[in-house]
Amino acid sequence: MRALCLYHDEAPIILLNGDDSVDGRIFSLFHELTHLIIHESAVCDVYLNHETELFCNVVVYEFLVPSNDFKIELSNFSNYLQDNCLNRLSDVYGVSKYIILRRLFDLGKIEQNDYDYKVNELMNISLKQQSDDENYINNQIRYNGKPYLEVLFNACDLGVLSKFELSNIINVKQKVISELERKICY
Repeated sequence: MRALCLYHDEAPIILLNGDDSVDGRIFSLFHELTHLIIHESAVCDVYLNHETELFCNVVVYEFLVPSNDFKIELSNFSNYLQDNCLNRLSDVYGVSKYIILRRLFDLGKIEQNDYDYKVNELMNISLKQQSDDENYINNQIRYNGKPYLEVLFNACDLGVLSKFELSNIINVKQKVISELERKICY
């Protein structure tokens, strides 16, 4: 499950999967908000693909990457599938390359086979990066913030927290705690 929302007139709730990427959580947040706007509770699983889910996705795509503005940005590029184009557009809109590719496809700027190929390429790159502990550690530092991590490691030094508790609090693999501490504290 990526996310869910519970509609209620006075206290609607959105829950996001903390294991999802930051970009994934941003997308899910606005997707679930769209469900709530149409007064609907929903569980958004990556395998669901019915009409309401597609509608919510379209709303999010348009919100995060407005088509009129996107078309203007596209005029700066001749080949939309080049990494420099995808990187630039991803930076401009603050979204993942997946969303940029989806917008390119939905707006008829790339064909299905190009979309599928590039998504597959991005997935393979992502899998390779996930297995790299150094990259994982750097991402955790960026995600949690160095000052927050320093406070937590100080709490460990004082005996207030164990390293096991720290890994659970920040949702970090235990096997990299020592390397993370080395980067933060020394």
